Amino acid sequence: MLQAAPLSVFLSYSHRDEPRRDRLEKHLALLKREGRITLWHDREIRGGEGWAERISDHLETADLVLLLVSADFLASDYCYETEMTRALERHNGGEARAVPIVLKPCDWQSAPFGRLQALPRDDRPVASWDDEEAAWAVVAKELRTVIEELLESRRGEPPGEPKPVYPNERIRGWSRQLGSAYRRLEAETLAGADVAPIKDEIRDLKRRLRDGGLQAGDLLAKGRFQLVAEIGEGAFATVWKAWDRRRRTLVAVKVLHTHYARDASRRRRFFRGAAEMARLRHPGVVRVIEEQRRDGRFHFFVMQLLDDGDLYSAILAGRFPDLGERLRLIGEVGEALAFAHVAGVVHRDVKPHNVLIDARGYARLTDFDLVRTADTIDRTKTGSMLGTWGYAAPEVIFDAKEATIAADIYGLGMTAVFALYGADLPPKVVLDAPGFTRQLDASAAVRRVLAKAVAFEPKDRYATVEELCEALHKEVAEPAPLFKPPSRLSKLREPRAVPPPPVGEELFRWIETPLDGRVELWRDVPAGVFQMGSPKCERNRDEKPRHSVIIKSPFRISAVPLTNAQFAAFEPKFQPHDWKGVSKEELAFHPVVDVSWNQAMEFCAWMAECFAWAQGARLPTEEEWEYACRAGTSTRYWKGDEEKHLDEVGWYTENSVGRTHRVGGKEANRWGLYDVHGNVWEWTLSPWTSDYSGRARGIEHNPAAVNPTELGASGAMRVIRGGGFWVTASRARSAYRDSWEPAIEDQDLGFRVLIPALPPPLTP
Repeated sequence: MLQAAPLSVFLSYSHRDEPRRDRLEKHLALLKREGRITLWHDREIRGGEGWAERISDHLETADLVLLLVSADFLASDYCYETEMTRALERHNGGEARAVPIVLKPCDWQSAPFGRLQALPRDDRPVASWDDEEAAWAVVAKELRTVIEELLESRRGEPPGEPKPVYPNERIRGWSRQLGSAYRRLEAETLAGADVAPIKDEIRDLKRRLRDGGLQAGDLLAKGRFQLVAEIGEGAFATVWKAWDRRRRTLVAVKVLHTHYARDASRRRRFFRGAAEMARLRHPGVVRVIEEQRRDGRFHFFVMQLLDDGDLYSAILAGRFPDLGERLRLIGEVGEALAFAHVAGVVHRDVKPHNVLIDARGYARLTDFDLVRTADTIDRTKTGSMLGTWGYAAPEVIFDAKEATIAADIYGLGMTAVFALYGADLPPKVVLDAPGFTRQLDASAAVRRVLAKAVAFEPKDRYATVEELCEALHKEVAEPAPLFKPPSRLSKLREPRAVPPPPVGEELFRWIETPLDGRVELWRDVPAGVFQMGSPKCERNRDEKPRHSVIIKSPFRISAVPLTNAQFAAFEPKFQPHDWKGVSKEELAFHPVVDVSWNQAMEFCAWMAECFAWAQGARLPTEEEWEYACRAGTSTRYWKGDEEKHLDEVGWYTENSVGRTHRVGGKEANRWGLYDVHGNVWEWTLSPWTSDYSGRARGIEHNPAAVNPTELGASGAMRVIRGGGFWVTASRARSAYRDSWEPAIEDQDLGFRVLIPALPPPLTP
């Protein structure tokens, strides 16, 4: 990689402090030799040159301005009113970084730069140190960190991360500073340092970024989500494309308009819709990742990103010219809507704008903001209207309290009318919707079906969405129907068939999941600290004492347990466990079982030999496994403490029907890991110990201490984690641990792989 051009550093100082300026310059000499910086101060001005012009030129182009602060500096009119004032203007504008270095005791905190983090960090001026050289060494080390951050920022966004559509250079500068501040906050928090100044810096940067509302480049949720571009705006909220820095994937962030955020009832309705979307785990419903978040005055939730636009735009652009294709999309929306109705949810705003198209051309229902459920106390005023004009049923126009399943059927019918009409519906359509269907370019039978769906009286419409879709299905003159009518009997639609994965690198970079489609196989897990083991209320002795563990280095780990298809690439003669009722094609996506610890270790070594990016591939230690499983949580399961939470995220004795299930079929944790609870037990690198004796005060994790130098060299029992498909809920907890002999093979024993060094960015 080419090294970035050196940073231009400007030294602002009083001539009375020239000896200390010289000492600083000498301590920064190594950075100059390394080509990271160039230094300039007014003693560089040559005879005959205009000193004011030269100072201004260098001050205006400097990347970093060092303010050497003393009483003499504060008393100097030129230092204070010209150099310091302009340096702060450029700092606040995101054009440069200003750093105060306190040379002598003085009231510098009352100056305009008093809110900035000064050096040395402990607020002791350089002159107050017993050994000034030690003070300068500390300052130089801190400045190296600042300079490396600025150089990284100059190189652009980290590889693999999308570049925000900044509205201007000032916002770009502030955004970069905010991202850097969040990284420093994480590092300093991990090191146990005082982070109050960094938090103050973050608050100040957020205030400046958000002066006119949210901007591309802003970061929400403590730096986790970076806004990339605005992709939609409605009456109640704005939708942003954003980068999830924790899961390393693009997402959609829906932000409630701030004037509505002040209304408690509007906020409740907004988040209730998100919660219902999250509850409806169906391939035809847009998946919610974070149900309810707040950052200052901004209230938002996070969804999977479907970047191919909505049905409204797709129809107007002529993307689906074939009648069968358009009716296929309506059928898919109907299937998702029928699933919602079975769950007791009425959407109340079905329209083409609320139907998104995914990359494969499938329809996904979204925007449940106006949702009503069976247990909802609807506080909508009598006589008020919800929904969208033209798609809202007549009874809803007069009184929103009348929004029932019949209203959703009307909305779906009008969405189909729009899809077949191919243009914006004229206002007069609301006067006689059934009559308008006669203008559609479709068979008389299809027009009759839609006329009934949009009948004025609810009793004259179809009784269920299934009936409407079945009627359309029956009337479409196609030899092979392009959509399947939904079934109220199934709780979850079977995932769409996908071909078996190819053997090769692609097989080890991506995985097709039922919930999220094609996703990256490898997930970043950051360094951090967590509480390992179980609290006193849980009586498993081998999980005690509960203690803190420091994971010093980030790593990557497979998002799912290793699959049969992946293991077969390593062992071509391998025959996967034959589960009754599971097809051979589907079995390729099930976790591999009947694999011993020794075989798992051999697989990791083989993988490291095959792929340059998989160097060091191995099993996770049990500390790394529990840390990745918890993903920052401390509850029994990463989703919560109750068995219902386990049911939502894992396969165990109550829901597994006695066999493994396709990986990625349950919700992933916040770090993007699926199936950490149940499905299969997972081998770890760690030898078994009967408890955590001697760890009460915590430990710093060292994976090298448990890494065997020879495969199978020790017959020691090895720790297994996660539980399997036939364990009870208590044995699928995050803290639960068990053991097996390394040569044992069993039908619920599998594994996942860890890579210590992060591989390069993935590309589809």
